[in-house]
Order: sequence, then C-alpha cells, then structure tokens
Amino acid sequence: MGIPVKQSLAIFAVGAVGVLCFAVCVFKGVTWQGCEMVAIARSVAEHGVFGNPFLTVATGPTATEPPLYPLALALAFKILKTPVAVSLLATIAAIAANIAVAASLPALSREFFHSPTPGMIGGVFCVLATAPLPGWEANWTQFGLVLLVLATVWLLRSPERLIWRGTAAGASAGLISLLNPASALISLPCVAYLVIRRRVSFRGSVRFLAAFVFGAALMNVPWLARNYALWGRPVLRTNFGMTFYGSNNDCAVPSMVVMLLNGCYASTHPNQNLSEALYLRRIGEVAYDRERTADAFAWIRLHPARFAWLTRHRMVEFWLPVPGMPAGVYYVVWAITLLSIPGLVWMLCKREAALALFLAVFLLYPSLYYVVVSDLRYRMPMLWLSCLAAGYFVWRLRETLRNPGRRAVADSVVVPALR
Repeated sequence: MGIPVKQSLAIFAVGAVGVLCFAVCVFKGVTWQGCEMVAIARSVAEHGVFGNPFLTVATGPTATEPPLYPLALALAFKILKTPVAVSLLATIAAIAANIAVAASLPALSREFFHSPTPGMIGGVFCVLATAPLPGWEANWTQFGLVLLVLATVWLLRSPERLIWRGTAAGASAGLISLLNPASALISLPCVAYLVIRRRVSFRGSVRFLAAFVFGAALMNVPWLARNYALWGRPVLRTNFGMTFYGSNNDCAVPSMVVMLLNGCYASTHPNQNLSEALYLRRIGEVAYDRERTADAFAWIRLHPARFAWLTRHRMVEFWLPVPGMPAGVYYVVWAITLLSIPGLVWMLCKREAALALFLAVFLLYPSLYYVVVSDLRYRMPMLWLSCLAAGYFVWRLRETLRNPGRRAVADSVVVPALR
C-alpha cells in the first residue's frame, strides 16, 4: 500500500497548528474530578496499588478499568509530579493521537477505495471532531486501531511466515484491548476483512487468523492471571454491572451528560455514592459486578417499556451525541454521522468491497453501548470509520457534480439516502 505522504503531512500540519493553538488558548488545567482511570493512576504512582478508582472511599485493588492507560498516566505522574503538568501533557498527547489518525486516513482510503481523496476529506472531518479526552483512553484506542489496520496491511504483503505475522498483528490487537476490551469488536472485523481482501489462501487465512487470536489472547494473560489471583475469576473488567445498573433504573435517562446533572448517577454509582462504594468494598468487585448486573436485569423485566424507550434514545445518541463542551465538536460528529449514511448507500451502489467491513463494525461495536448511558467517548474508537464513510460521500458527490452526465446517478443515490 503506497502512503500518500503529501496529503497526510498536509492534514497533520494544518490539524496540529489549528488544534494545538486552540488547546493552548483554552487550557486551564484539568482537575479530572471523578475520573476512574486517573484515580487508579494516582494510586499506582503514590501507593504502588492498581486500585482505588472511586472518589468516595478507597476500595483496594481494582479491575474496573483496563490497565494500559492508567499505567501510562501513572508513569507521567511519577515523572511530572503535579496534576496540572500531567493533564497538559495528556491533553496534548490525545490531540496529537487524533491528528495522527486524521493524517493516516488517506492511506486507509487508498486501501479501501483505491483513492486517497475520501481519506483526505475524512481527515478534515476527523481534525474538526478532535475531542481530547485526557482522562480516558478513547483517543488512544482509536489511534491504536488505525495503526493496527496499517500494520496488518503491511504484514499481509507477503504470503510467507503467516503464523508469525498473524501473531504480531494479534499481539498489537491484544495491547489495544488492554486499553479497551470492546476494541476487539473493531479489530477482528478489520483484520478478517483485510485477509479476505488480500486474497490470502484458505489455509493461509486460517493460519493468520488463528495466530491473530492466539497473539491477542496471549497479551491478556498477565492481566487475567492477576485478576484470578485476586478474586478467583479471570475477569477482564468489573465495571459492567455498576454501569449497566446505573443506566437502567427508575431515575435513569439516556445521556451521561444529563445523568451527571440530574443526580441519578451520583445516587447509583460507587464513584459518588459512599454506601455503594462501602458495599462494593465489603463483598468484593466481582461479586458486586454480578449482583448489580442481576439487579439491572430484574429492573428491565419489571419495566420493559421504559427499557425499550431508553435503548431507542441511546441508539440515537450514540450516533448523534447530546452536546457537551465544546459543543462544536458534537455538532461536527452529527455532520459526520449524517454524511456517512448516504456514503454507505453510495458504497452499495458502487459495490465497494469495504462496505462489508463498515457494516460489520457499525452493527457490532455500537450494540454494546446501546444498553448503557450514551457518551461521546464510546463513539471515539470507531469515529475514523465514520469519517471515511462521510469523506467517501463527499468525494463521490463532487465527482458526480463535476460530470453532468452522472447527475442522474447522484439523484438516485443521494435523495433516497437523505430521506
């Protein structure tokens, strides 16, 4: 795959100057009040304990969050000491990661659509949608997934040593899963698509994909072993139950932004509810996770209509998130979503093979978040694909309008899609 260097460098340079200037102008130091990953990082830096994620009380060792990003933040705390310095570094690094994603989209576009132009347009969207989330791993998960796709394309250039190449790709995916386990719902479809697209032999495909799964699992073994030693169960995370229950109860609303404002989150989550945190500490995280999961399912059985209403609205808000600050970023995400829909339709009309990948990810990954509160950071790991789909639509529309003989085709594609 040839890398369109000029286009990528242009996007990176313009995005870096614009977004970093914006960040310097508005940055006042991030307090990170209530951010579990930051609390864990400070616990590691100050006490050597991967734990104590909640504001309310120290609860000991934890698996509420995956380990990679809190450990990186802990190293930053060790070196820089002050929270303001760490938050500034993390903010700039998150912005840089997002801009690097934007600069990589022309290369991905050439792989998917045989033209860098959709990626150039999508890269502009990606820069405009830059939402640095220094307290969370979302920007880095997106960055890691884009690097994984580029690396897999490179690894599949040769049919030799596919087992080793698959293991390397799988190890990379495993590292990303230690940022966010849900990333597997993106990484596996991407790698499977590339294996098929590159027309690897059936035997070679089996070897590569089996090695990929092995490599990904191997990277998670130390984390699983640590959790098994603590709780007797090889769990990846222990926060699903508290999030699931906090999202499905009598006071729940679809959006995290609104939940934080109306006090519902504070009344149900151990991060702000002392009695919940003390109960979690007493029975242990794994038992608490299972109990709150059961409580949420019990509430859903008693309130099926309310759960259906919440789920419908969360489905909409995943793609069109409730605006927070800065509001402009959220509206750019709205534009990306709305433009990506006719982009997918146009892919279907043009019989683009990449459509299968886009549909697989757009169906699989969001489904995990339709049952919990909506928040922009849940969208971030797959936003690069939405930017490519939006860029593809703008590219096809521009090409069609340049050729008057094709306008009838544009009408047949665009108008039904926008309806």
